[in-house]
Amino acid sequence: MWLGEPERTQADLFFRLFGIPVRVHPFFWLVAVILGANLIHSPVDLLLWVLAVFVAILVHELGHALVMRGFGFRPAITLYGLGGYASYDRFWDGSRLPHHPLSQILIHAAGPGASLALAAG
Repeated sequence: MWLGEPERTQADLFFRLFGIPVRVHPFFWLVAVILGANLIHSPVDLLLWVLAVFVAILVHELGHALVMRGFGFRPAITLYGLGGYASYDRFWDGSRLPHHPLSQILIHAAGPGASLALAAG
């Protein structure tokens, strides 16, 4: 990853979505609040803003992760202060999975595709 995955903290939120592990770093929430605080003055509207940012970024990363899993990779999702990060383990059942250009193109396109589907939804 460009800047590296953030260190784990005791305040991280962990859950699974469709069997894919998801970690939410506390700075994700802080940055979402800061970005919305200048535009939104009602606490309820700010909460809705943070929820919308959470869903939008999670759906985007889930698009990447589901296609990764379809190609046999073991995906994981991290949401942090700069957005989201879907990663995978290239070792599955002890064997190294190949990098094919088509798989990489589809994995990269799946995030924006999921975002477009959410927006159209």
